[in-house]
Amino acid sequence: EKDAGQITIRIDGRLRSETVPDLERECRSATGDLLLELSGLLSADSAGIAVIRGLVSQGVRLRGASRYLRMLPNREH
Repeated sequence: EKDAGQITIRIDGRLRSETVPDLERECRSATGDLLLELSGLLSADSAGIAVIRGLVSQGVRLRGASRYLRMLPNREH
């Protein structure tokens, strides 16, 4: 979804290691400000959490994330 220079990628269901490459590919091909819409995300495995952390560290914004997911990018191992 594209809106005035902002690209929104919606993630629904489960974000697992099998689907992480698809998300990474979509994010790499996006031009402009990137926003991940996570209101439909049910769960994420360690690979899914890692990719979200990495994207946030690159400036990608999150919307609709659960409180738990919003805390993850700031947590240390």
